[in-house]
Amino acid sequence: MNGKKGMADRRANAADDSWLPPAAEWDFRTVSEAECGMACFWEYARSVPAIRAAPGEWGGSGAPFQTALGWCLSVDEQDRVFPGPFVSLSDASRKKIAGWGRKLGTATRVRRGDDVKTSLKGWIDRAMVEGRDWRQGVDHVVKDEMYLLQADFRSWGVGAVVRELTAWARAEAKRLPKRPRGKGADLPYECLKWLAVLRLEAARRLVGVKFGGVQEAVRRHQRACPVQSAAPVLPIYASHGAWSKAKRDAQKLVDLLAADPVAFQERVLLF
Repeated sequence: MNGKKGMADRRANAADDSWLPPAAEWDFRTVSEAECGMACFWEYARSVPAIRAAPGEWGGSGAPFQTALGWCLSVDEQDRVFPGPFVSLSDASRKKIAGWGRKLGTATRVRRGDDVKTSLKGWIDRAMVEGRDWRQGVDHVVKDEMYLLQADFRSWGVGAVVRELTAWARAEAKRLPKRPRGKGADLPYECLKWLAVLRLEAARRLVGVKFGGVQEAVRRHQRACPVQSAAPVLPIYASHGAWSKAKRDAQKLVDLLAADPVAFQERVLLF
C-alpha cells in the first residue's frame, strides 16, 4: 500500500523530477563535433551487456577490432574509463577518445609504410602472447576497404602526384554507391538523441510518468542547467509518435551493435 501511495503522490506532483536518471545518462549537450562519432559509439556500447562485461575481449570473433570503438576499448587498459558515461569522463580521457572520433570523421587517412608495419607487428605480437588469432591484427591494420597507394614525389613532383590521385579518385568514385545527402550528411547527434529517449522511456515507465510529463521534466532540466553552444541532443519531441519512433530507432541501433559492430559503424557514419 505504501508503495502505491508513494507512486500516486509522485504522479500528482508534476514538478517532482527525482525519477529522472542521472543527467550523464541522457544529456549529451556538451558533446562536441570532434567527439560526436565516438561518443555515439561509446554510449551505445554501454547499452550492450556483452561489451560492458568484457570491453577488452569484446565479441571474440575479431569483428569488434575492425572498428574504432573496438580498438579504443581493447587498448583502454590504463584509464579503465569504460563503462562510465561519456560526458562524465575527465578532460584528458575525452581528449584521448576524441582522437579516435576524429578518425571517423575524415574522408582520407594517410599512413607511412613504416607506421603500418609497426602497427601490424604490434598487433600480431600481442595476439600471439594472448593466444588469439594473429589474423585479427592484420584485419584491423589492413582493412578490405583500404587502398594502398604509392606516391613518388621525388621522381615526379607534387603536381603530377596530385593530378594522378585526383583522376584516380574520380574514376574510383564512379564505381561506388553515392553517399546520402541532406540529413544523411549530418553528425550522428540524432543517434544520441534517440538513445536519450530509450533511457528516459525505461525510467518513466517505472514510475508511471506520461509523455507530457517527460517533456516538461526535460525542459525544466534545460532551464535549470543551461549549456553554452549546446549540441542538439535533448530529447524534446512534439508528439508521442515521434518519441516512440526515436525509441524504436535507438533499440535497433543497440541490437545492430550487439550483432554486427562493423555494420553499426557504417550505419553511424552515414550521418
